Amino acid sequence: KGEFAGLSIRSSCPFAGTESFGARGEVGSMERVAKGIEISNRFGIDNGTLLGMLDYLVDLYQHKKISLQDCQGFLPRVGFEAVMEFMEMVVNRRGLGEIAADGWRSLIDQIGGGNYQDAVIIKGIEPSADIRAYLSTESMGKLTGHRGAHANRALSITQVPGRSHEALRKYGKKISVPVERMDQVFSGSQGYSVPRLLKWVEDYNTMLTYLGLCNRAPLSRIFDTTTCAELYHAATGINLKPEELLKAAERIWNLEKLFNVREGFTRKDDLPPPRWLKEPLDFYGEPKPPLNPAEINLLLDQYYEERGWDVSTGIPTKESLARLGLSGLN
Repeated sequence: KGEFAGLSIRSSCPFAGTESFGARGEVGSMERVAKGIEISNRFGIDNGTLLGMLDYLVDLYQHKKISLQDCQGFLPRVGFEAVMEFMEMVVNRRGLGEIAADGWRSLIDQIGGGNYQDAVIIKGIEPSADIRAYLSTESMGKLTGHRGAHANRALSITQVPGRSHEALRKYGKKISVPVERMDQVFSGSQGYSVPRLLKWVEDYNTMLTYLGLCNRAPLSRIFDTTTCAELYHAATGINLKPEELLKAAERIWNLEKLFNVREGFTRKDDLPPPRWLKEPLDFYGEPKPPLNPAEINLLLDQYYEERGWDVSTGIPTKESLARLGLSGLN
């Protein structure tokens, strides 16, 4: 029944598609969201970047920074028809799609005049969570994530505000925040320190990733670190303590960071998009002010400190790498 009868969604993460097609694309119905997910998956298109680019073009066009001629006849707008048209252009590298198909840098340089200040991207990826709206491990993880604004390893119970102090500490025990770190990690007006908890959340989710376990809350809620160690032992015969599994995850996270450092990434690449520091946000009718640069830098200071990284550069120290068995890689 309905507009697309018999439709089956081929997607590993319908939530992300709902966010892209529904929130950004304003396609108008869940049926159309499902159709967008199906078509983008068949084409092998990243629907997050597709809709992030369309959002960028609409913003430039509405502010008269680009013209219809710049867009080679494509009218930047939202809605189901516009999204499907833009996707088809990108897939077939037709018109404006020829430029967009080569990624953000191509689009910004050739359509946006090389002005990277206009694009809301972090390390080349468009964020889906805005730290101006709500500060959580997920929204801050958009900044610190090695893959840009893809904060999959920053997912935690802090996505939902208002968690009780007891619930937060229970979660800390589940992901094995050390006893000696609990008081500092779970302090502050929200009941936890976002940057300090973020470190432990990233390590925990990295552990789930290398074990092949889903970190989405409906599943990961049953996987405390002790259970993970027992499952690992049952599958491999290797008996490791939970802290050893987490140390391996921390080693992975640091090694990934070193790849970025090798390519020239520094502390500046963990900063929010410039527009977030200048423009307020209308969050469902509630005005949110621009980010305060001093407060953002303090968050990064605390995050790097919790990780044992150099606070001024955001690069792992020789001491931290030695502790993780990665000496000589910095």
